[in-house]
Amino acid sequence: MSAHCLGKAIDFHCTDLDIKTIHELIENNIDKFNYPIRLENIKSAPTWVHIDVYTLDCNKKFVEFAA
Repeated sequence: MSAHCLGKAIDFHCTDLDIKTIHELIENNIDKFNYPIRLENIKSAPTWVHIDVYTLDCNKKFVEFAA
């Protein structure tokens, strides 16, 4: 059951920003997100950003994971 298939995930990249910068923007602005999120780490997704709102089994607002 992929988060993508459930409509709870997106993969993207930005032509004006590198992946590291996007990750930093997300982490530094986590308080602006309405829901807890998961972010795939750069080693697993080196050329795109994967972000999802898949159910988390913890109380953290932000979780970075390896696929």
